[in-house]
Amino acid sequence: MRRRPASSWSRSSSEPIAPLTTPLSKTVTATVNIPPVAAGTYYVLAQADANSEVPETIESNNTSSALQLRVGPDLAIASVTVTGPLASGGSFSVTDVTKNQGSGPSDSSSTRFYFSLNATLDASDTPLGSRPVATLAAGAQQSGSTSLVLPSGLAGGSYYLLAVADGDGVVAETSESNNVWPAVIKVGPDLTVASLIVPRQAAAGATISVTDQTKNLGAPVGGSTTSFYLTTDFVLDGSDVLLGSRAVSPLASGAVSAGTTSVTLPAGLAAGHYYIFAMADAPGTTSEAVETNNTILVSIDVTVP
Repeated sequence: MRRRPASSWSRSSSEPIAPLTTPLSKTVTATVNIPPVAAGTYYVLAQADANSEVPETIESNNTSSALQLRVGPDLAIASVTVTGPLASGGSFSVTDVTKNQGSGPSDSSSTRFYFSLNATLDASDTPLGSRPVATLAAGAQQSGSTSLVLPSGLAGGSYYLLAVADGDGVVAETSESNNVWPAVIKVGPDLTVASLIVPRQAAAGATISVTDQTKNLGAPVGGSTTSFYLTTDFVLDGSDVLLGSRAVSPLASGAVSAGTTSVTLPAGLAAGHYYIFAMADAPGTTSEAVETNNTILVSIDVTVP
């Protein structure tokens, strides 16, 4: 932000005012010219009796409050779209819209992209690439797609892709604090149970068939295990009974593994209402983009023979 010191000011225009009786005011509209200045934030002041021609009872209240005026371009990221799924060390495409939301044209620039553990751009972030942005008139924008590669060795989870307008800092802007757009990205496979079918009723000690569909919503994944548990409530915890498991083959992105597993209900169950949980990646051996969507449950009524 640039402010002129009290001793440094520029008169852009003046407007003659006819004699005024007491009390009287006059509203006028004036066209002013902005002097050639660097991009930044300035202020417009109106001063009554600017030439000090009128002897006044008070000479210290002739200046209005300041009107803030931003002069020059202001580059910012209007949107970021990332194609997925994303894998550690894998390539992907990002499409951004870089916009000049300032009042003046901008020179050509570059939009740069960084991999980050948080939403703040700093020296610890990893540069991934950039794209050129042409000269933009005030209010104009430019869309572009860029191919990038993620760092290798990443654990599954959520990270940030930072898109930075004027990434090289070559454009003098009215605001330099709004150039970064943090986009959340999810890296790695994402196993979930898309459906689970069990009998509506079964006797304690009976062997039943459970059919599930385990789906990979994320990047390709190796083999895993889906397990089935009996519980009396909606919470899966260490007190629940493991009924059985099935092996799930490697899954490409978006692929589904369907299977039917025979499990036996405990013989000593009391009659009542229970639930069967199915849990993808039950041993937790797969590092996933999301770890909170691995389970599904359905109800089953247990009778006593």
